[in-house]
Amino acid sequence: MPPPAEEPNPAVSSMKRFIHLLNGVRKLHLELIEDDGKLIGQERHSLIEKMDEALSELIQLRSLLDNKRDFSAFNSRYNYRLRVRIIGTRWEGHGLLGIFRQMKINQFQVWLSRIIKERMVKIIQFFGVAMQDGVLDKKELIILHRSLDRLLFSIILAREHVRSGKLH
Repeated sequence: MPPPAEEPNPAVSSMKRFIHLLNGVRKLHLELIEDDGKLIGQERHSLIEKMDEALSELIQLRSLLDNKRDFSAFNSRYNYRLRVRIIGTRWEGHGLLGIFRQMKINQFQVWLSRIIKERMVKIIQFFGVAMQDGVLDKKELIILHRSLDRLLFSIILAREHVRSGKLH
């Protein structure tokens, strides 16, 4: 009888789910703007719901790295701070986004392409190398925390800009 398959690392599984959800956000956005190039009403709401799914998985991933139900995310460059608590299957966050809330771009696909092609590729490559020995050391964790925190704030800001109509 073959040995039982190893249980996948929960953080690796969460990373894969997050990537899948992020690609789902991209696909949905393309479908929603296909007819008129705009996001209006229910289309905007549908996209925000899909972004929330990805955001929730990213929060789960960030939590799994430390094996804790709560964490603090921050970006000192922009004075962003967020305290997240996971309660059951829900999460709640409280924090500050500082005065730098404007995104440098106003097109959703441009923003999402940068997230997927630049940031996620780097995070995945780093994560793969860091996990080769099966353990994340303190320095690797700090680097991953910073990268995921930056991504977390980027999604929160993009979500707000989609909601307000500034990002289309």
